[in-house]
Amino acid sequence: MADANNNGENYESKNKWVWVVILVIAIMQFM
Repeated sequence: MADANNNGENYESKNKWVWVVILVIAIMQFM
């Protein structure tokens, strides 16, 4: 909690991976 800016960047990176996982699962469902 000391560096809010660093925490924000880390959150964006995690958010991208969450969308990647969702897209992969969605594609596998349609296969």
